[in-house]
Amino acid sequence: MSEILSWSEEQQLRERIAESCAAGLTEHLPGEWVRCDPYEYLVGLRSGERLLTIRPELKGTIWRVVITADLPEGYRTHTQLEVEETSVAADRPADKIARQVQRRLLTTAYDEAIAEVHAALDAERDRKTILAAAVANLQALIPGAHQSKYDPGDCLRFNGPDLFRGSLRVHYRAAAATIELDCVPIGLAQGLAALIGKHLAAETPAEQEP
Repeated sequence: MSEILSWSEEQQLRERIAESCAAGLTEHLPGEWVRCDPYEYLVGLRSGERLLTIRPELKGTIWRVVITADLPEGYRTHTQLEVEETSVAADRPADKIARQVQRRLLTTAYDEAIAEVHAALDAERDRKTILAAAVANLQALIPGAHQSKYDPGDCLRFNGPDLFRGSLRVHYRAAAATIELDCVPIGLAQGLAALIGKHLAAETPAEQEP
């Protein structure tokens, strides 16, 4: 009859299994791999942009090790990618575990996925920079315009005399904005209507003469 481990003993065993697996991978995988443990009882190995996370799991009375080819932080929110993982018996020889990891995880597709995440993160940083510049430009044009702590960073609000107030929300890529106005003085309303009409006339192709 197998011995029942306490929670503390189980966690200690989990950690030993992860560290043993990491040591075997470090020895048998090509390239230089260094420890970079992400969380307690998890062991991480990094080589350049590649990151392996080692997670022992107890299945009944049998220990297995799940090894994940992790992607850069932010991949879930900015790409459609999913991480790949493989599972091995904890007592499998280290060289065979390394061969399985290399065959199933350390692939060209993995490197391409890492590059895709970095490209998406760079694009998102560029988008936020452009958006912030557009919001700052609009804020400079309207005296008293401000960003409310209850609104996202792409929104401005302002108040004027006689209950005149409004808001501007810059769209995702700063190519357009939504403007809401209330109690607009009639003279300003007429001026805005004239600007809108002028814009629509410029955007509408002139009818060709027969």
